[in-house]
This record gives sequence, C-alpha cells and structure tokens, in this order.
Amino acid sequence: DSQSYGVSPKNVTLKEGRHRLNLTMEGYERKTEIFDAVADTTIELSYILSRQTGDLVVISQPEKAKVYLNDKYYGTTPLELKYLEVGEYFLSIKKKDHEEIIQKIRIDWNSTATINKKLNPLPAKVAFFSSPSGATVFIDGKKRGETKDSGLILDLKAGKHEIKMKLKRYYEKTESIELSAGERT
Repeated sequence: DSQSYGVSPKNVTLKEGRHRLNLTMEGYERKTEIFDAVADTTIELSYILSRQTGDLVVISQPEKAKVYLNDKYYGTTPLELKYLEVGEYFLSIKKKDHEEIIQKIRIDWNSTATINKKLNPLPAKVAFFSSPSGATVFIDGKKRGETKDSGLILDLKAGKHEIKMKLKRYYEKTESIELSAGERT
C-alpha cells in the first residue's frame, strides 16, 4: 500500500480490505502480491525471493576458446550462460598459442551482455646470431636491428617471413622461414 513496514519477518495490523504487498531486497527480484485482509483474522504470507539475474554470451575468433568467470571454468566459445547473478565478474578467454584476454564485465538484471573478441596468436620468438656480431637483420624488407654477441631476439607474427642479414665485407644471407604461433627458434 506504498507504506514501508520494515524488514521481514514482520507482524502488521491492517484495515479490512484489499492490500498490495511489495517485497524488495537489493540483488533480488521484487515480489508484489495483492491480498484481502479480513477483520480479526491473521494471514501468514511466505515468499522466497529470486536473485536478480542476467545472461552472458561469449564469442571468439577463433572459436573453442576456454571461458572463465572469476577463475571458474564454464566451457568453450561460442558460449551462452543464463541466469548469472547480477554483478561484476572477471572474464578470461584462453586458447592455446593465443594471447589471453582478461577483462572486467558487468551482468545487469534481465539483460544479455555480449562479448565478442578476436584472439591474437602469440608471437614467435626468433633469435638471430652472426659471427662476427653487428649484422643488420631485415624481416620482410624492414630493418629490425643488429646482432650483438648475445644475439638479437625478435617477436614475429606466425606465418611466412623473408629474413635477410647483411654485414659490410660479407655476403648477405636471405632465407624464408615459416613460424607457428608461440614458436621459439
């Protein structure tokens, strides 16, 4: 009846007639009930409130990436999770040989959050050495650095690359390599 009576359980004396009961609690769905009060009669009303929930859809390219919410595994993409409690979560999307995606997400009541992510392949790590040191290393026609006594270590995308090494008064060396995601060579 638009009047607050406090927190349940609660005994309330009402006038005879039709009344509206609204039960509210943060994080739970509101429950509204209309009932008739009869003079000199006790009515016991008992309810179980439902948690507020929302849904989550997780899509990734490539598919079949593992999905974790707050470090709990839920399945692989594409994935639809229904009836998650409203609130904030840490989402993690993992796939072998790809960079992990970690982000904070929010699930809102009675709505669907959709997360669509492209997973980047892990770079390959390639070590270049020359004797003597000081050779200039070109990857796909672009200068990327010079070798030192300890070598030169570069991160390269997976796939085919043309490698060229040049050093004054020495023959230049050109070679093609094909790298896999996360490879170390």
